[in-house]
Amino acid sequence: LADGGYDASAEDDVHICGDVVPQVTATGQASNKIRVEVTPGKNPIQSVTISVVGGPSASGGGAGGYDLTVAAPGTYTVNVTATDSVFYTNTNQSITVTVP
Repeated sequence: LADGGYDASAEDDVHICGDVVPQVTATGQASNKIRVEVTPGKNPIQSVTISVVGGPSASGGGAGGYDLTVAAPGTYTVNVTATDSVFYTNTNQSITVTVP
């Protein structure tokens, strides 16, 4: 057994190939806002971290919408990691967003 009791030789009955992983989208909104939507896959969302390159960051613990305010209109890179209760993460972790 490894540290923490993990047994690499035991059968994994939690993770299944093809399980739907968390999904994220980000869109630019009026009033210098960026809206990030986090949707769970098969399992509930455990944690969310969001950072806008050159702008604000946020974190949370569940699915739903997150609003961030940037200093001015423009094009931003938004880095988002959503992790579910069995540690699957979203695949589109870096999203380019234009704020009008």
